[in-house]
Amino acid sequence: MKKILICDYWTMIFAWCMFLNGYGLFATAIGFLAGIILLLVKSEADPWRVIAVGVLSFCPILLALNSTKIPFYFSGSYFFLAAVCFNTAVVNEYLYLFRVRLIRAVLIVLLVSMIILTSLIAILPSRLYTLFGKTNLYLMDTFIFLPYLIPTACCVIYKTCLFQMNINRQKKSLLQ
Repeated sequence: MKKILICDYWTMIFAWCMFLNGYGLFATAIGFLAGIILLLVKSEADPWRVIAVGVLSFCPILLALNSTKIPFYFSGSYFFLAAVCFNTAVVNEYLYLFRVRLIRAVLIVLLVSMIILTSLIAILPSRLYTLFGKTNLYLMDTFIFLPYLIPTACCVIYKTCLFQMNINRQKKSLLQ
């Protein structure tokens, strides 16, 4: 299971590279296929939860994307966003199968990657981004990482709270 999730993350990195290099249709197909493959491997996925998580992640990001000029520079960004949100929703189904330690490791890798990319954007001079702009680069950085950071962080918080509740329940039963 862990290998499949790692392969999915690498596939989505490849899809993002294709999207950023102007191959939006190809990247969208890769994103949807990666999510479908994950669904085929995990047969007990709850379709309503996948739809709910996908829609709940798609709507706010779509609203934020509409307020920027990013769709002007990247055609097909709405379709690719739908593929990313679908893939994120399917990955969310997998995350609840793993232990908190593994999910924290994934969360830390995502956070460090986002911090490194944000730092690179901040360090490089503004004259390199005359057409696209630094603000749009920061927003693009957010669009790349947040769809994966939010469900992972929610899963870590949920599992940590559940673990603490079980510990408290066991302490109460020992005291009685």
